[in-house]
Amino acid sequence: MNSIGRYQLVEKLGQGGMGVVYRAFDTLLQRVVAVKVISGSIEQGSEQRERFFREARAAGQLSHRNIITIHDLGEHEGQPYLAMEYLEGEDLQHRLTRPDRMSLARKVELAIEICEGLEFAHARGVVHRDIKPANIFITDNGTAKILDFGLARLVTSELTNSNVMMGTINYMAPEQVRGERADHRSDVFSFGVVFYELLGGRKAFEAESFASTLYKILQEVPTPLPEIDPGVPPELVGIVERALAKPRDERYQHMSELLRDLAVYRQHMSAYDSPGHGRPVSGGPVSVPASARAASFPGSDGLTIAHDATPLPAFSPRPASGAPPPATPSVTATPPGAVSARRRQQPTSFRPTPWLVAAALIVVTAFALWTWRSPHPADTDAAAAPQAVEADEAAVAAALQEATRALEVGDFVDAERQAARALILAPAHEEALRIRERAVATRESVTRGLSEARAHAEAGRFDEASRAAGDVLSLAPGQAEARQIMQEAAARSRGRGADEARSRMDQAKSAARAAGAPGLAATAYHAALMAERGAQRAYDAGDLADATARFYEAGGLFRSAELGAQTEAAARTARAETARLEKERADQARAARPEPPPSTPVTRGADPVLIGGAPISPKAPQAPAVPPPPAEPTPVPEPKADTLIVELLAHYEAALESRSLSALKRLWPGLGGTQEAAIRSEFDHASRIDVGITATKIEVEGGTATATFIRQYDLVTNDGQRLNSRSVTTMRCRRTDARWVIDQVRFEPIR
Repeated sequence: MNSIGRYQLVEKLGQGGMGVVYRAFDTLLQRVVAVKVISGSIEQGSEQRERFFREARAAGQLSHRNIITIHDLGEHEGQPYLAMEYLEGEDLQHRLTRPDRMSLARKVELAIEICEGLEFAHARGVVHRDIKPANIFITDNGTAKILDFGLARLVTSELTNSNVMMGTINYMAPEQVRGERADHRSDVFSFGVVFYELLGGRKAFEAESFASTLYKILQEVPTPLPEIDPGVPPELVGIVERALAKPRDERYQHMSELLRDLAVYRQHMSAYDSPGHGRPVSGGPVSVPASARAASFPGSDGLTIAHDATPLPAFSPRPASGAPPPATPSVTATPPGAVSARRRQQPTSFRPTPWLVAAALIVVTAFALWTWRSPHPADTDAAAAPQAVEADEAAVAAALQEATRALEVGDFVDAERQAARALILAPAHEEALRIRERAVATRESVTRGLSEARAHAEAGRFDEASRAAGDVLSLAPGQAEARQIMQEAAARSRGRGADEARSRMDQAKSAARAAGAPGLAATAYHAALMAERGAQRAYDAGDLADATARFYEAGGLFRSAELGAQTEAAARTARAETARLEKERADQARAARPEPPPSTPVTRGADPVLIGGAPISPKAPQAPAVPPPPAEPTPVPEPKADTLIVELLAHYEAALESRSLSALKRLWPGLGGTQEAAIRSEFDHASRIDVGITATKIEVEGGTATATFIRQYDLVTNDGQRLNSRSVTTMRCRRTDARWVIDQVRFEPIR
């Protein structure tokens, strides 16, 4: 075989369980590429084949310095192949076998680069599922590149057919071993296994047989790193142990959290390496010391970034809602044997005495008072009613949250399934019905839109094909096939649909704003804003085909933000209604209690009135009845502080990219002096600024907050020079009467 499609094969670079990799020459674009031919054929029309191409196309949309770029995807004589960027260097598996050891700083740097690539993919709904040293390539300039995105589905189908796959088994998460659905937390676990091996020099889970390895992943904890190498810092031990938690709920829930802990540790390590500091002492207990949880940056005037890499506590499940609470011994319970002892002490005959009669009267009076003050059945029922449905309400809320998230990433089948789960518990739930209807309608629209786009493209009607594919992208941003059709059709129609795509995106953006998305769905709205800026940059650069696709995708993201805002608004209304009903039940229970018998006050100094020869005290005047105060309406809760600060960060990012000093000063009222002059000069000399904010951590304390994040800052000067910087940024914020504003910003460069 001398060629595959337009690629001339030059030499065979390697062969593994997934296929053969060649160095090849792209005859169309005149460049060297790597072509990977997938071993074994995939049946035409099979579900596995369709899934492979779908996921490979999605992976092809990933453009990041730590992810290998996929240029092309095709099929040759029944065998799928990928054309990728050609890399020179070695994979991590080979690097780990070399005798020369990497420094700790280099290991941490590699780990951070891997996490950055995975975080980028996860943010776009792509999960790798097969992270291992063989799939991490280190280029000659030292950059880590993640390989084989989109191929993990084929790995799982071949696991039982080849011992070659043992290399994959060692790094699988427990849920993958059990055959459960993998998500981004599965990548967190696999990364933890890789990082363990990078730090300890041995695999975390390794045994002589396939079955024994699976057992270790499911049941055993790997040898603690300090026992292998006492020099591994306890901070990194804590990070690895949290990533390797068996239950996925106890791991890092997002790669950005793990990345943040690594970045803060690296900064902490750099501070110790600076002049006047010694190296941190390694070894000791595994828990992260307090000194590592608040890393103080040199030159930051004592400003600290809070950090806690301590593993989460073990999950303790609640008892089932129908299970009775454990019996609590009563304080007034009669000790065993007390009754029989009293019976033995009773006399055989009973003669009432005056003191005993008085005691009986006291007991009766006390019982009456106790009966009046004790909770009545109505009170008990009113208190138990919310508890009886608490578990169902929580399950409904969780299902709706998963359904909304599935809608946002375009997984309409899962969205429909999660909404159906909620409807089993609450058959008339309006929000669940709305999400299910939207999922079904959107899935059908996407299928129909793709069919129309293909038909138009095949018939050479490229404007119509571009429009139909755009409709799909507005419903399912990132849909790989629609994007491919869109780009090809838009290129042939010379991007005539770009303005129409932008107009439709503006309509979706206005609808999201009207729904309150900037406050109610800040994260989704921020993602849409970023997509809009990317589309506008492509448009300004003259790449109208790419701009058209991006505008449609941004419109879809604004629609997702609108949906998120509507869901959050409905949830807040439901919470307010629940609080109102609970208050009504409590008021009704209090009203149902019997009133104590009214006491007749005696007027001191009044002469008794004689009626029938008996002295009767005059009747006291009755006080007028005071109606109970009206119940106060339950206020709808305001957006959470961290949501508002995420929105503030989005506006900060937008102000920098638009080079608007006035917009920046509205967010940062205290900006002035030399700092303002420096920013003004930077804006004046820049033709373009791109800003990326990732790994955000927000801590709120009353009316103040601290946001810690990684800021990527890329600037193109007026004369064409490109400048970029990357820093751990700490932003102090405060709440004014109406909003959150920036108080202070400090940067610590990442080198």
